[in-house]
Amino acid sequence: MSVFTGDIEEMRHHGSQISYRHPGHGGQRFGLWWSADHDALIIHVPSTLVERALAVLSRASPGERQPSAASPIAAARHFEQFLEYTLLGEPGIPAALRRARLYCEEHAGEYVSLRDIAAAARVSVRTLQHDFRKHLRTTPMAYLREVRLARAHADLVRIAETGARTTVTEVAMRWGFSHLGRFSSLYRRTYGRPPSSTLSGRR
Repeated sequence: MSVFTGDIEEMRHHGSQISYRHPGHGGQRFGLWWSADHDALIIHVPSTLVERALAVLSRASPGERQPSAASPIAAARHFEQFLEYTLLGEPGIPAALRRARLYCEEHAGEYVSLRDIAAAARVSVRTLQHDFRKHLRTTPMAYLREVRLARAHADLVRIAETGARTTVTEVAMRWGFSHLGRFSSLYRRTYGRPPSSTLSGRR
């Protein structure tokens, strides 16, 4: 993520390039470039908001070093973290983990391997597993299974409400559960009743 602070007179965006003119540097033009396959989030924050946010952030606890004008790099990084955690949501969740979860949710009905999830997250399998354990206390494949189970449950509820002619086996297979016994056991453990009970509309 790139954060522009201060009063920028002019900004131009050309595909994977941005150039801007800053009055505080004698009107000198600066530029940023990134590869076409790179996700870029660029935020321009007026200097008044920067000063206000840093004033709040500088109210550290006793003995804690505060970001100040004497350490502009530290102050800028502090403010960037503030933006990441308050504007982007899910404080502390790595972008790779968000990409992995989105991939699982969008491809829950397809064959998905651990390497597929890692590739979508743009990290190694080892890093992916570490991030899931650290932040979600689960594994990538277990998370995918949870997503699939939730989709199967939603289907069973909808079928019960509409009276459509569909079996539990068909729903389970649709969401990647090839072993009906394991699916039923997992479903009962999660929802407190067998899938056949949900399908028939019984509580």
